[in-house]
Amino acid sequence: MHAFVLGHEGTLRLNFARSAAGGASSAIVEMLRNEAPALQLQINSQYTAKSIEDLLDGKLDAAFVRSPLEMADPAVGQLQVLPIGSEALVVALPRSHRLTRRQRIHAADLVDEPIVTGSAQRAPGFYRLMFGQIWGDRSPRIVLHEPDEEHMLRAVAAGTGLTILTESRAKAIQVQGVAIRRFAAPEPRAGLALVWSASNLSTALAVLVDVAQRFVSQHVDDATTGPGTPSQPAWDRAPSASDRSSS
Repeated sequence: MHAFVLGHEGTLRLNFARSAAGGASSAIVEMLRNEAPALQLQINSQYTAKSIEDLLDGKLDAAFVRSPLEMADPAVGQLQVLPIGSEALVVALPRSHRLTRRQRIHAADLVDEPIVTGSAQRAPGFYRLMFGQIWGDRSPRIVLHEPDEEHMLRAVAAGTGLTILTESRAKAIQVQGVAIRRFAAPEPRAGLALVWSASNLSTALAVLVDVAQRFVSQHVDDATTGPGTPSQPAWDRAPSASDRSSS
């Protein structure tokens, strides 16, 4: 199949996951562009639930989504799912918060903290898994729902509460007055998958799936972080004595 697809022409309708900018999904698309330059790509960014809805309605060929999938529509079970990898979830805190003195945050530290979050309806399975990894059987003390990560971080800067987001989004959206900390091991993680309809016989889709499968096999060792992701980002550190004395 690999030799066949190199000269293929056609159109591929694809959505990125809004919370997974860059990283593996972008690397797969770049690999696709290089191997099948004649393909016309129609790419948008969307929440998981909307991407799944559009897939089921035939408006998309494929989508990168936050996993696991957990939607009310039984037709979701007919979708093909290729796990791409996962990335760390991190904590965003006001810079004046007591927990910023720590290098790593334990899940137990967040039990009674006010939490700013997005709508679980955007990606029900992702939110359920995220809350379960951090709060277990307890419910987080949610004080505010915001439409996206930038608004969530601005609410954190204003002192409304703490928020949880993916490492890639924390790097991409930097808001003054916000500190980012990683969790202590075992770190909670956010999964990413490529999803498409089993009934879609588009050759352009077959090209993408072939490329994605090879990408996953080539990056199996770093599938949990994505290629090129540092294990200890520069912004993930507790303030030193000199930091505190100069502030």
